[in-house]
Amino acid sequence: MRKINFKSHDEALKKQLLKMHPYDLSLIYDTLDEDEKRRLFHVMDLESASDLFAELDKEQQQDMFELLELNQKKQLLKSLESD
Repeated sequence: MRKINFKSHDEALKKQLLKMHPYDLSLIYDTLDEDEKRRLFHVMDLESASDLFAELDKEQQQDMFELLELNQKKQLLKSLESD
């Protein structure tokens, strides 16, 4: 399983995440602490966040949704509606 280096700066982290498949991210989602999850959502683009959301189970989706800021929640829901 791949590890995410949260010590890297945002651009490097974003590049690292773009190389990972959403399913792979979903497998390590529960191993991340709350701060790591928030940073993950901070650097992810909307499409990547939507793809990750689709790979998570219901409990993980609820956890992810609760961590998002209001604007991110709106964007995510709008993106999911259009898929």
